[in-house]
Amino acid sequence: MRDTKQEETIKVLTSLWKKLFISSLRLKKYLDLGCGDGSFTLRTADVLGVEEIYGVDINDELLAKASMRGIRVYKANLNTDKLPFADNEFDVVGAFEVIEHLWNTDNMISEVHRVLKQGGLFILTTPNLASWVNRLLLLFGYLPFHYECSIKYSLEKRPLQRTTGVSGHIRLYTFKTLEKHLESYGFRILHSIGYSMA
Repeated sequence: MRDTKQEETIKVLTSLWKKLFISSLRLKKYLDLGCGDGSFTLRTADVLGVEEIYGVDINDELLAKASMRGIRVYKANLNTDKLPFADNEFDVVGAFEVIEHLWNTDNMISEVHRVLKQGGLFILTTPNLASWVNRLLLLFGYLPFHYECSIKYSLEKRPLQRTTGVSGHIRLYTFKTLEKHLESYGFRILHSIGYSMA
């Protein structure tokens, strides 16, 4: 069974790829940060039309599964490690629902900037702290979606909440703050969009 969040991300990515005419670019090397078992990495690589696929994760078991899928895998802690790649090596770097799990987001962003080629693309998704749903939740005294105060207990069931459990999110962004953070490392924002991840 496919993850509905991933399905929505693939749909939006495919639409954007066509809309921004990026699909006409010849992209050779793709790096997926937080690649997990590689299943979503391969689907993303298919949309991007890349030739070589690399993945980074911290989980040995997931890296082994990604490797069996043909992805060139490397173990790294995105909070602290320098990525094991040369400067200006990748045409595209993706970080899908990863940055919010890091306590040191600056390390990941600076490393992505280092390994991307001049004019390369960094594709990033993360929950929006200031979404209209989160604003309503705060207004009524609930924590925003994708945020919790305990890693042991689910302290509240929010209205409209479909999932339960601990997300492990540490850093949540608004559009404005994320754009400013990326720009402070030399990125230029080509496009930003909000979409429901069901």
